[in-house]
Amino acid sequence: PRYRLKWLCVACAVIGSCCRAVVLYAMLLLRAAWCLTLAAVACCHSPEDSRSVGCKSGKLPLGAKLGQTRTFDGMFGGAKRRWHVHVPLSYKTDVAVPLVTAMHGWHNTAQAYEVDSGLSVLSEIHGYIVAYPEAMADHAGADSTPWGAWNVVGSSIGVGPLGPTCDPWADPAGSLCYRSCSPCAQHPHCQWSSCVNDVTPSGVGTSNVTGFLPMLFDDLEEKYCIDRQRVYATGRSNGGMAAYQLGVSMAHRLAAIAPVCGSFMKGFVQAPSIPVPVMDVHGFFDTSVPPNGTSTSSDGYFYTEVSEIFDGWRKSNKCHHHGKEVALKHWPTPVDGEKDLYCISEGTSCAAPVVRCGWSGPHGSFAKGLGNGIPNARLVWSFLSQFKSEPVRKAEHTTRSSKTNHESLTVYSKLGSPLPLATGQEAQPEALSATVLATAASEQPLLPAAFASRAATGEGTALSIIDMNAIGSVAFLTFAAILCMVAHGERTKSSGAGRLSEPMLKLVTEAAP
Repeated sequence: PRYRLKWLCVACAVIGSCCRAVVLYAMLLLRAAWCLTLAAVACCHSPEDSRSVGCKSGKLPLGAKLGQTRTFDGMFGGAKRRWHVHVPLSYKTDVAVPLVTAMHGWHNTAQAYEVDSGLSVLSEIHGYIVAYPEAMADHAGADSTPWGAWNVVGSSIGVGPLGPTCDPWADPAGSLCYRSCSPCAQHPHCQWSSCVNDVTPSGVGTSNVTGFLPMLFDDLEEKYCIDRQRVYATGRSNGGMAAYQLGVSMAHRLAAIAPVCGSFMKGFVQAPSIPVPVMDVHGFFDTSVPPNGTSTSSDGYFYTEVSEIFDGWRKSNKCHHHGKEVALKHWPTPVDGEKDLYCISEGTSCAAPVVRCGWSGPHGSFAKGLGNGIPNARLVWSFLSQFKSEPVRKAEHTTRSSKTNHESLTVYSKLGSPLPLATGQEAQPEALSATVLATAASEQPLLPAAFASRAATGEGTALSIIDMNAIGSVAFLTFAAILCMVAHGERTKSSGAGRLSEPMLKLVTEAAP
């Protein structure tokens, strides 16, 4: 009986150990299958999908320089076009970074807006590339300074569905007739920008998006390593109008827009076909492009109030509301209270936010003239950086090869930082001054904690962090399971105990995710 009892105990131990081993191995297989599933999903949505063609070049474009703003010239539509690109010191040619395109205002230059916006300074902290395109400055007047103006939101059309876009006294002599618009025979004359193709030939709409700015996006993505899911647009005044127009015409390509003191001309208000995050910034005392209360500017032009713009944008962004009342909620920013700044989001359960910001000031960038434009940059970037567009599809991403019947942007020279085009002179290259860089370096964290880590890491897709870890975990766990089974077999042969050794049990337990 003792002999039989001994072997009965051994048999029970072996059976129990086998059952435990089978259960453990089944659990390991299930975990491995789960990791493989997550890895497969991560591969399908890998950051590689959003990396632009420029990530394969392995070098900076000719003329570009880390930590500096450089100037490039090219031909588009038979005319010379110019743009400036600031590449941060931290830029690496194989790491995709966000792209911010910033448009200057009417009768202004990209160089001036670079200083006013503060975006180049902040890019040294957050690692994004900034492009500052120059609008066409073909004004026919006698003014010796460039009158650059973007052909967007109906600025070059003059008469829209709701009639003229200005009062008769706004420009009775037609002094704002640009050469690209000649002859300007409208009465009243309400055209005040160039008529070149900046976004679309007419400056409005979502078809035939073949203008200078879309081509510039293509060129930048071909030459720099850009995360195509983190492409943004901002601008001031007429540049803010350009940001609005890009948000409509290039909705599938932009992750978010932040127009500053921009609008649409009367009768030309538009909204995107898909949700696009938008933040409108206006000074309380802006009379040049009034935000609300009146649609007529101090110089006699008719714009669209922000409330009307947002009526359409909330529909596009699938916001819900009950009855006629629109839910308003405070939208926090890192510069709340500065110059009485306060932002609100409109609507509830929006697929993308619709945000309006007001501050105690006139027409212009937020807190203009303060801190090298850093307050404005902090406000704009804190909003833009929170969003990513949907994975870019080949059919949605326009390329030069798909535009064989349209103008392309041909880069023919790379310069230093030039003086305005109208002077016909060129200046020597300029880098950010040491003072400005020191100011940027001393800045406190500019984003809420929830977004700071995203900006610091470049923010891959939600599942991208597990791709390599999952594969490594699967390999390790499978190997550990095999060792467990081998060890169990050896243990059974040698002692008949049929039990995992303590070190091996500890190893498998620690390896389980």
